[in-house]
Amino acid sequence: MKSRHIISGIKLTGFKSYGDLCRDGIGLGDINVIIGANGSGKSNLISFLEMLAYIANDDLGTYLGKNGFAESVLHFGSKVTQKATGEITLVNENQCSRYQFSLAAGVDGRLYFERENVSCKNEDDEIQYESDLESFAERSGLIARSNEDKSVNDLLSLLKILRVFHFNDTSINSVMRTPTYLHDNAVLRSDAGNISAFLLRMRQENRGYYDRIKNIIHEVFTRFDDFSLNPIHYDGSDDRILLNWTERGIDNVFGPHMLSDGTIRFIALATLLLQPEEGMPEVIILDEPEMGLHPYAINMLSELIRKAAGHSQIILSTQSAALVDCFDVEEVIISEYDPREKSSFLHRPDPEELKEWLNEYSLGELWEKNILGGVPFR
Repeated sequence: MKSRHIISGIKLTGFKSYGDLCRDGIGLGDINVIIGANGSGKSNLISFLEMLAYIANDDLGTYLGKNGFAESVLHFGSKVTQKATGEITLVNENQCSRYQFSLAAGVDGRLYFERENVSCKNEDDEIQYESDLESFAERSGLIARSNEDKSVNDLLSLLKILRVFHFNDTSINSVMRTPTYLHDNAVLRSDAGNISAFLLRMRQENRGYYDRIKNIIHEVFTRFDDFSLNPIHYDGSDDRILLNWTERGIDNVFGPHMLSDGTIRFIALATLLLQPEEGMPEVIILDEPEMGLHPYAINMLSELIRKAAGHSQIILSTQSAALVDCFDVEEVIISEYDPREKSSFLHRPDPEELKEWLNEYSLGELWEKNILGGVPFR
């Protein structure tokens, strides 16, 4: 089995709602459940991880274009904040790599690299090297250095595949409900737009995994029997496929438009989390995956997350006390916004302080009672 990499910690300042209160950062484990009130910074933390992927793929400009350029990315804009800084630490069984950077606003409203640094320690905590990178405008120096150093290449490779899986668009015209190319099946896209092609490939090459997904879907959606994954004639060709399905005891084939929002979202989550281990992303980021799910489906989702965490690091944000109940206090990260400091910050609850409380209440109940924090800051 290949050496597994995980993100062990992140720090950020000057980024969106994060002023200076997150300068000490937060440590990450195998499962990280981020909770907090609306506007506390959960989505901005997820956005920061997204930005790292854009940086690694030499596409920071696209990220900035989607997020409003410097005035929207810098904390309260460039008149208040001159630069955003970030740090991410990556560990495996043999070494620890750290990537630090700062982005400053240019006169054109874009952000440019002001400084980049990488360092690497071995398993004995000895520094193997530390070096500033030579970046150019919006282009990270990681890309050039990765050709010279394996540890930098490992870090860059992980950052490149950081993807936030959003299965929230379940409208009638969503990509999950419309035809996709038959051969777009290498990896599951972050919006599950190729789920039918991906499932077909799995059925052909990894039948056991496909059957496991099929069975877990039946647990939540008991009418479901199987997918009907056959090429369809669409736009003059037969290279498209649709997420058609069948019902137990009925011969009819139903289209994806006949699936409820919660059902099609659960299908996408099960496909992501139960796929063959060798193809799973090393880090899976989920933004409020519980949306539209029945309480029973939320419990099933937590079991899928727990299973997937044996092969992938899980980072998820949630608003669901029911989902929080399914995890341990050590796996929770609390996001809060301090109106006095005008900044988001992250912290973990103290298991010792909560030991007595947890004898009488669940973790989700403690969140709702504001014992954990993570409710609107007053």
